[in-house]
Amino acid sequence: MIRRVGFAMLLIFGLLWASHAQLLRAVANGLDVSEPILPSDYVVVLPGGPETRTFAAVVILREGLAKRTAILRNPETNAVQEGLRLPTHEMTQRIFQERGIAEERMFFLDGESRTTHSDLELIGSILETDTDATITIVTNRFHTRRARWAAARIYGEKLERFSFVGAPSDAFVWETWWQSQRGLDLILAEYLKLGYYMVVYSTSMQRLAVVAIALGSTLVAVVWLRRRRRIFDLHHEQAQQT
Repeated sequence: MIRRVGFAMLLIFGLLWASHAQLLRAVANGLDVSEPILPSDYVVVLPGGPETRTFAAVVILREGLAKRTAILRNPETNAVQEGLRLPTHEMTQRIFQERGIAEERMFFLDGESRTTHSDLELIGSILETDTDATITIVTNRFHTRRARWAAARIYGEKLERFSFVGAPSDAFVWETWWQSQRGLDLILAEYLKLGYYMVVYSTSMQRLAVVAIALGSTLVAVVWLRRRRRIFDLHHEQAQQT
């Protein structure tokens, strides 16, 4: 009996180990709810990744898949105040200008970008002046689920006016995100942020359920991934020594 249990455990462990790459890809894919790029009236880049998000919006505008782009303003950081760098919204505008997007196709939204939720609230001003507008939201793949979730809470039935496009990230390789520290940081942090949104912007019972699931899942994921990372680093060191 003991041998059978031991064999079963070894078999399960072996199957999990053999399929760990597929399981970990599924973890990242769970954050990605990107949609096909369809024609829309406006395209809006969510701040946070101008190096790829803005260039994806440039392609959409150049291909005529959006008529205009609305730019979210960012609050001034210390670096901006000291003249060490440009505000993110000015960098975004410059990228559009340098890529040949006409000035009349660009405009700034009122208010300041502070969170994904507040960004989507600010974008709603477009629907106040253009009630039939369709809007393409551009962000990174791992950020699309939280952005869409927030939009669903804010706009309800009007969510159908939005589509969400996930731009690739230069920070890590999507298919092997767990093999880089940056990938680990971004994917795990995004799940924590998604859980936080579900707690803050949901009903009381939904919050309790989300907290319980999030805490348990996060603990298991962190322990497993840290162990996996240590094994990977050990193998890397051994390979270098040989």
